[in-house]
Amino acid sequence: MTELATKSEITLKGSAQMIQQFFHYGIHSILYQRGIYPSDSFTREKKYGMTLLVNNDSKVQDFLKPLLEHVEMLLAKKKLKKLVLVITDIATKEALERWQFDIETTADIDEKGSVCKDEKRIKQEISDVLRQITASVAFLPLLENRCSFDVLIYTFRDIKLPEVFFN
Repeated sequence: MTELATKSEITLKGSAQMIQQFFHYGIHSILYQRGIYPSDSFTREKKYGMTLLVNNDSKVQDFLKPLLEHVEMLLAKKKLKKLVLVITDIATKEALERWQFDIETTADIDEKGSVCKDEKRIKQEISDVLRQITASVAFLPLLENRCSFDVLIYTFRDIKLPEVFFN
């Protein structure tokens, strides 16, 4: 296997709910900016006073919805180390890019994994994550072949994952 073309690291900080949202919008931003899906398959979503792009392809949604729910549960239990979005060439199955999201959950979260943050701070933190992604994309070569993506979940050893993740 050849060496990866790119590896980008981003740190997500906050409560389980916040990190899950940062990751959600981060994935969609990468998929959009790297051209994994056509730009017309994204819709604009107003959140925290910002316009964010979200892919509206039903297969992408069917993949991400349960994944993100499980990610939030793992975050709430503080069992998640990092998340990695891997972009692969469809024809060769070669991993071209790895977008690593390091996790730093806050200590002051409740059982649901949520904590109160003011909207201005949330907006700033999401903006920071998206800015990191945009800055990284600016230095990357164009992806010339058709690509796909997958998400790797790195947990602590003492966690049991549901069967849905092995199909």
